Amino acid sequence: AEVAVQVVERWILARLRHRRFFSLVELNTAIRQLRGQMNDRPLQRHKVSRRELFETLDKPVLRPLPPTPYEYPLVKTKPASIGIIPKWAFPIDNPCY
Repeated sequence: AEVAVQVVERWILARLRHRRFFSLVELNTAIRQLRGQMNDRPLQRHKVSRRELFETLDKPVLRPLPPTPYEYPLVKTKPASIGIIPKWAFPIDNPCY
């Protein structure tokens, strides 16, 4: 994942560094155009583009999002007692983490 961020920084941001944008819409439009160009560019090792790799490898195994959004769990915390539980541990229900 860090390499992907580095690719975006070097390829997209480098091309935008001397431009001035006067709105987020204008900036996002420029990024979107360059992102499309970057994804359609052939990779050196694979000789196919990122988009082609996504379409053939990733997209076929993607599953739809669940019908209901993720629910965040209720987390119970108590102050840790130094004598019984190590300082870094805290109880959630019964086990200590």
